[in-house]
Amino acid sequence: MPVYDLLNPSQYADKTIVFYRRGLCDTCPERLAKYDSKPLKKTDTCPVCHCFIQGKTKIKREACPQGDWGEVD
Repeated sequence: MPVYDLLNPSQYADKTIVFYRRGLCDTCPERLAKYDSKPLKKTDTCPVCHCFIQGKTKIKREACPQGDWGEVD
């Protein structure tokens, strides 16, 4: 995930999409195993792709490496 996308609000997904994505990440078995079933925090990284979840879920063109959610137009 390019960091410059986080600096460009035009690259952000709609807030409802971000909320939906983070909900899926919060219940992901891989993440729950890594973080001992604790709720999603700002500093959590994806155990599969190692991106920061809070940033990755915000960008339109990003997708879950597990295929749980994808990019939006």
